[in-house]
Order: sequence, then structure tokens, then C-alpha cells
Amino acid sequence: MSCRFFQADINKAALRGAYAVDSAALPNGALRRTYTRLPGQPNAPVSQLTVVQQGNVAQEVAATIEQSNPLFSAEKQLRFQLQNGQLSHYEVMGTQKLVLFDTLHYAAAGQVE
Repeated sequence: MSCRFFQADINKAALRGAYAVDSAALPNGALRRTYTRLPGQPNAPVSQLTVVQQGNVAQEVAATIEQSNPLFSAEKQLRFQLQNGQLSHYEVMGTQKLVLFDTLHYAAAGQVE
């Protein structure tokens, strides 16, 4: 499932200015940054990306990715958690819809020991 997480990359040069950023300090001292796609950005598949970090170390990353064209639509929710800079948990959930076919729902999760 790790191949899905690279789709949440919003650091591409073509996506500069495509996201609004909101930052909030959490009670435990961590910082949550949420990047939300601005209207009129059809080339930006990530609709929202949230990063929770303690200092300079990420603790959790969550993203919603949407794709749509006349024949196909899909939405994926990706989330992974880190502990001491190491992957500890991941989740991928989503739906796919092809014209003339039923909607497919899927989910996968893993715990790293």
C-alpha cells in the first residue's frame, strides 16, 4: 500500500499556490498544519493534507485524494502514524466508481511492530 502515499505529494512546482494553509497548536505542544485545495485547481488531486508534527518530526500524516473524469471517479483517504520517526501504523480507505458499474469500497490497514 505504500505506493498510494506518494500520490499525496503536494510539493510539485505545478501545485504552487494551489493550497490554503491553516496551522493550529495542539494541547500537547504539537503543531497541526492543514493544506486545503483552493477552488479551480483541477490538476491538484489532493483535496486536503494534514500533518501533525512535534518539533521538526512528523507524527501523523493524513490525506484525501480525489480523481474524476467522465468514465471514472475515485476518492482515497490515506493516513499514517510515526513513532520516533518510524512508521507505526497506516490506513488506506477509498471508493472507486466506473460508469455502468457498482461502486467499489476498499480498506487496508497495517501495524508495524
